[in-house]
Amino acid sequence: MKQIHPCLEACQSDYIFLLTDVQSMCSIKDMARFKNIVKGLLGQTARKLGSVAKTQAELDELLGAYQRYRELSARIGPESESAQIGAALLFNVPVKTHQEIDPYPLTERDIREIEDAAENVIGIDPKTLDLGQYPLWKIIREILRQVPEMRVYELEAHLKAFGVPKSERSAIESSLKTHHKQFHVTKKVREKFVAWKEEENEHAQI
Repeated sequence: MKQIHPCLEACQSDYIFLLTDVQSMCSIKDMARFKNIVKGLLGQTARKLGSVAKTQAELDELLGAYQRYRELSARIGPESESAQIGAALLFNVPVKTHQEIDPYPLTERDIREIEDAAENVIGIDPKTLDLGQYPLWKIIREILRQVPEMRVYELEAHLKAFGVPKSERSAIESSLKTHHKQFHVTKKVREKFVAWKEEENEHAQI
């Protein structure tokens, strides 16, 4: 067996000790870094959990307001459209020029009431006063909201009095048929009556 020189053996021994010391130092440094990571995670997690709890509490407070916001957002569209169509119909109310001839004479009192109501209407864009831009069935809806029911031929006469474009009987019948879920049509003897399904439609909008 080959023998190692005592000096070389001593050198090898010192080298092994050196490697052991270096490895021990690295292990200590790695352990310190690991502890720092764990400590950092603990602090970060505690802060995040506190922030989450605070945010959740604030969200809980705002939930009611947000739900109300959604309800109002869903309501304002249909109400705004209804108001615009109503204003357009009022703007196109027939004016009495012949006391004995006009089929829809308005008295001075009627005109004053309309003018008083108009003073409370703000923010109406003149562009929205053209009845030709609204679907016929929506105009019919606003008229029928004012009465329990109406004969179809009366409805046709009223639409023409307001100057609603394309308000022939065939167009009215087509609108009522297409939007049958919104209107209630009945026949009484030889006459056809139509009504707006107020409760069902209002509930559907909410």
